[in-house]
Amino acid sequence: MGFSLQTLVVSALAITSHASPLIYSRTAHTCYTNSNGLAFNHFNSFLPKVTILATDRWRTIAGTNNDKTATAGYESDALGINSLLSEIPYFFNIANIAGKQRQQRRHLLFLLLSLTHKLRIEVCDDPTMSRAVITHGTDTLEESVFFIDATVNCGKPIGVTVAADNNSKDRRALVVLNDRIVSAFFATKTNAVQPNAKHVVDVSDVDAVPRVDILYAYADMQVDSIYSAVKNGVKGIVVAGEGAGGVSTGFASAINDIVAKHNIPVVLSHRTVNGEVPAADITGENAKTQIASGMFNPQKPRILLIVVG
Repeated sequence: MGFSLQTLVVSALAITSHASPLIYSRTAHTCYTNSNGLAFNHFNSFLPKVTILATDRWRTIAGTNNDKTATAGYESDALGINSLLSEIPYFFNIANIAGKQRQQRRHLLFLLLSLTHKLRIEVCDDPTMSRAVITHGTDTLEESVFFIDATVNCGKPIGVTVAADNNSKDRRALVVLNDRIVSAFFATKTNAVQPNAKHVVDVSDVDAVPRVDILYAYADMQVDSIYSAVKNGVKGIVVAGEGAGGVSTGFASAINDIVAKHNIPVVLSHRTVNGEVPAADITGENAKTQIASGMFNPQKPRILLIVVG
């Protein structure tokens, strides 16, 4: 799934419903803090209580750029959960919301395990809490929502407008994006951003076929595979990255190390079905060592590396 910065306002792990929630207009702000320390700054006793856990995997949603239509090159993680909620005041008319920032730069699976525990304690085991939301970017959303779907099943909805409806109970986790509801079991990101280029290579001087490997990225990807490829004589590497060519910080460092020591070209492509990896997404030190695949899927830059030697 590929989405512009404007349309991708909230990416939530959610539970579906078929009716609109009750809406109560807010005339005054009343604060309330529950026994787990969740603070509700716009409280109405008639509305369900919802906690929003903003993870450090929501980079697209929290990104900013002077160009409102930008789908690449924006500043990730620039907005906190309260700043985001201030742009969506409608939410406070359908639920009591407590925003909570989860800024723990650790492995994704550790984060998901921690979120599972938080949901159990702060939502499932708290009879006063009705439901929850987890904000998340699209790069590894399909993996995260599947994890939550498999580990949290207390019957309480996980979402905002969708979850505020009582008909959403016991429907398991789903992905809510752009007013669409997708089952966690079948959710897959299929697009990064739109293609905008075509390349042609002159092969008249090509007379050798070097080894070029494709490495498939996944959450918490280890560096063993790339070092093994180098040890076994690879002359080029293509990484089928998450979203628009994303890899973990550790794997990006391994790429930089290999390029510096062995002068092996590394191309970042995407594991999604469609889309591209724009050069604008590869910045800083990585821009010196990593090549954006553009519109090409992993198979095509592999051929290009082979034919250019």
